[in-house]
Amino acid sequence: EPLLFTPGSAEIIGKGQQALKSLGEILQRTDVDIRVEGHTDDLPLTPGKYPTNWELSLARAVNAVQYLVAQGGVAPERLSAAGYADTKPQAANLNTLNRQINRRVEVILRFAEN
Repeated sequence: EPLLFTPGSAEIIGKGQQALKSLGEILQRTDVDIRVEGHTDDLPLTPGKYPTNWELSLARAVNAVQYLVAQGGVAPERLSAAGYADTKPQAANLNTLNRQINRRVEVILRFAEN
């Protein structure tokens, strides 16, 4: 999250923009299908644009997909987005560091079966 988003936001920030652009430049030279998955921690959101972590996680994934298309040059038909909220944590949501780990976007590559 610190690289791509500020807490509670789906807007991609400066360092994240460059990282996604660089990733897109690599991915555009491949023929893999790409799924971007958004995740959050288990803390409820304060009232705002996203009423639940489901909406926030999906908005993050969608924004990353849109950025990969617009700035990274990835063909849109190769991309999909999914939001998982807090249902697939990488670490137990017991402290600040673990919650930060769980607030993430994952880029999943699916290679064609031979």
